[in-house]
Amino acid sequence: MSKQKLIIIAGSPCVGKTTVTQKLFTSYENSAFFDGDWAWCVNPFSVDDPRLRNGDKTMSFALSTYLNSSFDYVFFSSVVVVNKTIRETILKDITAKDYSVIGITLTCSEETLLERHKRRGDAK
Repeated sequence: MSKQKLIIIAGSPCVGKTTVTQKLFTSYENSAFFDGDWAWCVNPFSVDDPRLRNGDKTMSFALSTYLNSSFDYVFFSSVVVVNKTIRETILKDITAKDYSVIGITLTCSEETLLERHKRRGDAK
């Protein structure tokens, strides 16, 4: 078997991380999908909230569990992994060994992003 792959999909809210990751996940056999944004779902949400780092531990644990369960592909999407320090902390705490990481950051035009937030009902 080839080395396991942890595929990280990052990007701002409403850019399409969950949609893209779900499509990739369903296209690959022996795969798992973890939406990191649900690891710390609080109101109000702020990337700057120091309590959010507790959610990082949940992400590391969940990813470790999937990788240690011998899935060939583990898809992981989250808004917080855009931040290099947060991403490195999450990866450092994964207990699995011998896997490769592929990182993808999604972007779109400001106009598209504003329209998606508007459709979702987000405040300005």
